[in-house]
Amino acid sequence: MAKVTLKDVAAAAGVGAVERALRPVFWVGHELSNATRGYLKEDLMTIVLDQAPEVQARRAIDLTFKRLGLIDPEPVRFLTVTAESL
Repeated sequence: MAKVTLKDVAAAAGVGAVERALRPVFWVGHELSNATRGYLKEDLMTIVLDQAPEVQARRAIDLTFKRLGLIDPEPVRFLTVTAESL
């Protein structure tokens, strides 16, 4: 799980409060944390795109190799999390 800052938590909490008041909203979050996990379970957040550092590193290497003409990389796949997949 990625490092989550107080700013991230505060921003997500603000969106969560607005979300509760303005249903229905399709809310896409980023980074799976305790807060976003809770929002998914409460059916407030629709989906979380979780960044995997190893995928980002692999992508950087792939793009370098592509620039050198060595490979034609496949598209990056995102790790998606929904309430059903928790």
